[in-house]
Amino acid sequence: MLTHYKSCKDFPVYNWRKCIEEQDYRFCRIGYEIGNDSEVNDSDREAFQDLSEDIVLHFGIPEKTLELISLKSQLILLHLEFSITGNKVLLNRIRFFESKLQEFNSEDEDQKASIEDEIIAIENWRKFSIETKSISVYKYNKLRDAFTDHCKKMRAQMLKYKEG
Repeated sequence: MLTHYKSCKDFPVYNWRKCIEEQDYRFCRIGYEIGNDSEVNDSDREAFQDLSEDIVLHFGIPEKTLELISLKSQLILLHLEFSITGNKVLLNRIRFFESKLQEFNSEDEDQKASIEDEIIAIENWRKFSIETKSISVYKYNKLRDAFTDHCKKMRAQMLKYKEG
């Protein structure tokens, strides 16, 4: 019987990256190593879903993700309304929201840092190496949140210095 990680407090960042970047959910298994020929199965997918939900419970849904969901929802509703009514005035609103979505996606790509980039930045800030095979997703996210808060404070101080 396969055993899977149950909590983001135990789940290594290395395994999380493999699940996210390669969609290889076998890394949700405790003790899984590359080279094991077994296929990804439903219990692996369920474990990944459960771990994802655990992360959301601990850290919430990122603001950018909520914005994206809202934008896509509005666009879907406009498409439905157009399909039902045939009102061509809605086509302008649809194009507007599609361009906003395209802008959002291009901005997101420009600002997107890989997990590896984040790890390097946190290591430089904290002056210690992060072992991705041993640090949990929970602890990593706590470090990332602390680093983000630190960057916000430094940015505010810099803006205050420039103004003064």
